[in-house]
Amino acid sequence: YTLHTLFPYTTLFRSGHADGSHPTEQSLVHDLPYLVDKVQAGADFIMTQLFYDVDAYDNFEKVLRDHSSGAFKTIPVIPGLMPIQSYQILRRTTKLSNAKLPQSIVDRLDAVRSDDEMVKKVGVDILAEIVESVKATKSRTKGPKGFHFYTLNLEKAVAFILERVNLIPSFTPVLTSDVFRSEERRVGKECMESV
Repeated sequence: YTLHTLFPYTTLFRSGHADGSHPTEQSLVHDLPYLVDKVQAGADFIMTQLFYDVDAYDNFEKVLRDHSSGAFKTIPVIPGLMPIQSYQILRRTTKLSNAKLPQSIVDRLDAVRSDDEMVKKVGVDILAEIVESVKATKSRTKGPKGFHFYTLNLEKAVAFILERVNLIPSFTPVLTSDVFRSEERRVGKECMESV
């Protein structure tokens, strides 16, 4: 008996801590029985909390896929990623969430920490590399069914990341007024032809 029996038109998900960094110092081994219960109760996918350590994410997914319960064999695991918008926000967020920052990322950001624009640019590079790495490490499965970006209402970095990794096509913005004028001309021409 699952939640889908009661609510057939719902999508259920369970969050998971890809780098084992649950804020209350719990471990993946401690959390797994609860995750098994939630998946068996009808969760449709697992979405990770934010992470920057690809090796930890890869290990997390491997532990899930190899779990003796078999509950995680086919369930999609959606990586949770937070673009790096500022050095201070990153440090604060990773501290609050206990997400681990690999030393290589810390070194790259420390080199530009006083320049907000450079932090954003390096942040886009880092996240694009993480997305590519996650896609490449998905040899055990068919790859992520998507990525979840924690945008904090700052979506530009996500667009840059998605373009960089070819998940959306690059585009040149068109002024809205030009689009409307073009459409008005097309509709007007069609109206004249039908008369």
